[in-house]
Amino acid sequence: MTDSVVGLKQAKVVRLFLRGQNAVSTLSVTVIAIYGANLTLTGSMTTGALTSFILYSLTVGSSVSAPALSGLYSSTMKATGASRRVFQLLDCVSSMPKSWNKCPLGNQDWDVEIDDVLFAYPSRPSHIMLKGIILKLKPGSKVGLIVQVAVERPQ
Repeated sequence: MTDSVVGLKQAKVVRLFLRGQNAVSTLSVTVIAIYGANLTLTGSMTTGALTSFILYSLTVGSSVSAPALSGLYSSTMKATGASRRVFQLLDCVSSMPKSWNKCPLGNQDWDVEIDDVLFAYPSRPSHIMLKGIILKLKPGSKVGLIVQVAVERPQ
């Protein structure tokens, strides 16, 4: 699937989630108001206590509101998609032939150790991407480095 198709499906799911959460939130506030009004009319609760309870409920409810939970859901879905891609890459069989016999030292089961690596792209030497990386690789192992890059957006 392309990114636009995935984005469209994600938007539909988030929209459905937001509508459902909004309906549940409205229903719960309505039920609380009706039940609280009944308690107030019977004298079991004061009007001030009911008002305070409703305001506290709305304050707490807004902290776990639709944008917060949908953002959590959205992040979870993105992480799920990214992990699927990582597992696809791990399961991928290399198209490059193994050239053990071309190595002058033959087929050696040596570990490769990389210590204190510093890397920057030639176009931006002041922007260091990797610094102080230490890797110890076993023969046949697969390694992937993921670097978080800050995206500069025009304002």
